[in-house]
Amino acid sequence: MRIFDYDFFYSTLRSGILLASACFTLIGSSCSSIKNPSKFGLGEGVYRSSIEGSKAQSLYLEENGELLDFYPIEKRDREWSGYQSQSPLITINKANPEFSQKLHLMKKSFDLDLITIPIKYRPAAAQVPSQINSVLNAAAYFGYRMDYYQLDGTKTNPIGKINLAIDHFGFSLGGFLGIGNSELSPTTTLGNIPLEYEGIVLSKGIAAIFAVNKFTMGIGLGWDNLLDSNRSFWIYQNKPWLGLAIGINLN
Repeated sequence: MRIFDYDFFYSTLRSGILLASACFTLIGSSCSSIKNPSKFGLGEGVYRSSIEGSKAQSLYLEENGELLDFYPIEKRDREWSGYQSQSPLITINKANPEFSQKLHLMKKSFDLDLITIPIKYRPAAAQVPSQINSVLNAAAYFGYRMDYYQLDGTKTNPIGKINLAIDHFGFSLGGFLGIGNSELSPTTTLGNIPLEYEGIVLSKGIAAIFAVNKFTMGIGLGWDNLLDSNRSFWIYQNKPWLGLAIGINLN
């Protein structure tokens, strides 16, 4: 019996290479234009903002060392623009803040991550009860993201200096595609194969990623496709599962 379907594997591998090439292109273009790639930290860009008691507006954040300069901007002909000679609406010195208000910021962006789903819950299939599996896998994730920040300068330390606190919450929803492995045995193939081995699977699905300050975690709903000739016997072929997602942000 031939365990591995080479034609199917190379077809899938070619698709994976094309996906990786697209990802690296996106990473390269993003890194060239972003100074601060950290999603949980403030970086230069356009934010929707509001100060308590005032009307929401769009601001552009420019970092100058320890200074955070916020300039008012507006959209003209689908492009953001301001006035070159204008002064910042708000300037905050991170080293010595004098900001006795709460500033709320919101930023929208596209999210490119490398994720792994170390734990998968598989519902019962055939005569096999539901399982929680620990597996090795990696996937490229692309989604739409919203980040919320609150800069709070209303609190002081015991000697009267302002402590600028920055709280962050982020949410992203998107899809993923990657490669992993899964154990095959007579149990998971209803006795159609006599041996046990680790089969290569193509994983795809959707995921929701949550972030609070530096803590990031998500939930994934996915489907696995075995890449060898035993895929017609595998009871989990293209069956849905739920998983815990952990990611590393690439942009």
